[in-house]
Amino acid sequence: MTRAVFQLIPVLLALLASAQSAPITSNTFETFNRQTFRGLPEAFTGGPRSVGIDDDEVTFTSSNPRAVFAYTAAYGLSDNGSWGGGRRGFIGLNVAFGWLRFDFAQPVSGVGAFVNYAPPATSFGTATLTVLGLDDTVLDTFVLNQDAPISTPDAVDAGAFRGFNRKRGDIHAFVISDGFSVLDNLTWSRDNVAPEVVPVPSAIWLFALPLALALRRSHASVMAQPPRHPVTGLVLADPR
Repeated sequence: MTRAVFQLIPVLLALLASAQSAPITSNTFETFNRQTFRGLPEAFTGGPRSVGIDDDEVTFTSSNPRAVFAYTAAYGLSDNGSWGGGRRGFIGLNVAFGWLRFDFAQPVSGVGAFVNYAPPATSFGTATLTVLGLDDTVLDTFVLNQDAPISTPDAVDAGAFRGFNRKRGDIHAFVISDGFSVLDNLTWSRDNVAPEVVPVPSAIWLFALPLALALRRSHASVMAQPPRHPVTGLVLADPR
């Protein structure tokens, strides 16, 4: 579903000035990195893995059994640079075509994440965000490359927040697919309805916490490209 993409920060400020939001939950995956990532097989998995916070259950799965989980090593994103240790743990698709999925035990009204992908779409697919309702009904979807493009040439650990904010808690799953997609700071909320005075499309992420995390954790400095995968020329996520 194609939507005009507004500048995030002015809309965010307007929302913070007038909205009364439900509690926001965010997972940076740093805890998983400290607990499980030491170059062990746990770093490569299609799940299921629990990524919820406290009793708020969220389950991660992927179409790729070798997706990277709580990863910190070099992960190339073609013209969009690379991710690595500066993110202190992220999840990556690790192939051009497939999906990363997050299922909520209790539905949410808003969900998003700090994301990036490998352009161009002609080579690596169109990175797409989707939210699913009950019985996997598609509630909303948009193509990052077209509807909300991210351009981070040669940057390290860079990206942007993208997601969805709906007027009721009917989101049961959040999916990012194709484009060697990577994700960090998975963030969700319930009953977080934008005030009527702020005309915000649902396919824009509005929460302050993930933006603050992005500003703190993102590094836009230009560095040499990490070593490339011998077949795809992109990802050295799998040491084998």
